[in-house]
Amino acid sequence: MKLGVVPLLSGDSGGVYQYCLMVLEALRNPCALRSDDSVTLFVHDTQDSGLNDVISPDWAIQPLRPPSLRRRAASAAQTIPLIGSLIHLLWKCVSYFRRKAAHRSSSQPRREQEKWFRSLGIDLMLYPVPMSISFECRIPYVFTVHDLQHRLQPQFPEVGEPAEWQAREALFKSGIEGAEVVIVDSETGRQDVMSCYGNRGISADRVRVLPFVPPSYSPERTSLHEQQEVRLRYKLPDRYFFYPAQFWPHKNHQRLVRALATLRDQYSTCAHLVLCGSRNNEIRSRTFAELSDLIRELGLQGQVHYLGFVPDSDMPALYAGSQALTMPTFFGPTNIPILEAWSLGCPVLTSDIRGVRDQAGDGALLVDPTSVEALADGLRQLWYDDALRAQLRTNGAKRLADFSKEDFAQQLSEILELARSRVLASRTQISPATEPLTGTCS
Repeated sequence: MKLGVVPLLSGDSGGVYQYCLMVLEALRNPCALRSDDSVTLFVHDTQDSGLNDVISPDWAIQPLRPPSLRRRAASAAQTIPLIGSLIHLLWKCVSYFRRKAAHRSSSQPRREQEKWFRSLGIDLMLYPVPMSISFECRIPYVFTVHDLQHRLQPQFPEVGEPAEWQAREALFKSGIEGAEVVIVDSETGRQDVMSCYGNRGISADRVRVLPFVPPSYSPERTSLHEQQEVRLRYKLPDRYFFYPAQFWPHKNHQRLVRALATLRDQYSTCAHLVLCGSRNNEIRSRTFAELSDLIRELGLQGQVHYLGFVPDSDMPALYAGSQALTMPTFFGPTNIPILEAWSLGCPVLTSDIRGVRDQAGDGALLVDPTSVEALADGLRQLWYDDALRAQLRTNGAKRLADFSKEDFAQQLSEILELARSRVLASRTQISPATEPLTGTCS
């Protein structure tokens, strides 16, 4: 089988970037694929400087977009300027009518993209990030659903603004309907898919759970020297809470900052909070500006430290050196930072909400994310109660044992086998088995 994979390898993409690294690492595991399988990685930039760190040497690398008429026109323009100008004018006309046609039918198959995949002999596509080309190209595919929050919590603008909501709805409705297999992160995620799109012809046996694991950059431990070095480089205090998250409204930064002020005003505790994450988006930029205004209004400038985008190499020390990960998010079903924290011996405070409470269990201090007072009380406990922090570290380590990378590779192998069986069955018009073949991971 020739497997095509379309990851998102931009480090400022947050959790989906980390998830793509998980998938690529799993595919490098010998048990994930059959011996005669091959992998082609489709990337936006074949010169990506970090690409060699995440791929197997025998994988093929191809640009996602096919060689286009536009590039051929540019080449002709360099050789014969007049002909090139005429071709450029013709291309503008063609592009105009293509856009008009695309506007009339947003689900129209991308013929050039499909021909590009077929020219490389791709049998099955794996999309770790949901993309419309999955169903626009008539190549069998595995589709990943990270969340359906536009259906569940449309009050948040990042998923609920009309244009965004409609785009997400079209993407997930068509992507799920046409998939050979749908990947979700949890049983909660499976319930959401079936509840929202079960009427689109997807059967429950084709929605497969693939729980997150800690990213590959997370070591088992970091030394005190490494923690101190990173702390000095970023000019951080000896004790701090840590929240790595992009500045979406659902990340709930404002209530966390208000809880910090409550801790100061009611308990005379000057606790520090370290934030990192990108804000290069209209909504994120606005959210960050509002948060900055709130910090000034509450007089917390000296207690909240924003580091901007932090490289992966510094993240383990920031986790390990903190009092706790404080993540009062409104979104799930599950979240990767919880696993990162557990892997690095960092206590966790997170939201007592559907999905997240099942993931975290007794490995986190669960609080009501709508309550500033509950957040403040949780911060106070984690600031002063060393026994609680030690218990959370122990419990987190035990729960982490349920999220091994070997299990992830094994389950991904089974998902690909199920998709393979469906593809072969459709070619021979035989009803596919509902259970995948057994993998070979030990």
